[in-house]
Amino acid sequence: MDVIVGDFHSVSEDPDGVLVDVTPPKAGRRTLFVRDPSLTIGRQGNVQYLYNNRANVPDAPRLWQGQPTSQEFFGVPDDQPILVAYCNKLGLPDTSML
Repeated sequence: MDVIVGDFHSVSEDPDGVLVDVTPPKAGRRTLFVRDPSLTIGRQGNVQYLYNNRANVPDAPRLWQGQPTSQEFFGVPDDQPILVAYCNKLGLPDTSML
């Protein structure tokens, strides 16, 4: 059985309309970007909430770090050291993904 995983990503768009993902895929060999304006990053205090991966597996419709989960979102604190370092490496002015 082929498994399809939908990974929620924020991408940038260049002036020609080409979508650029700054995070490489964790698995697989192909990436297809599909816009879904209903999936937005939420915030509560200093925590950003992103969607967990979605899969076409009936017993595991959502995945967190490759494992089934019932949670739709996961939280990323703005001051998480790995996020701050990654954004600095990319030259981003802050860690907000909104």
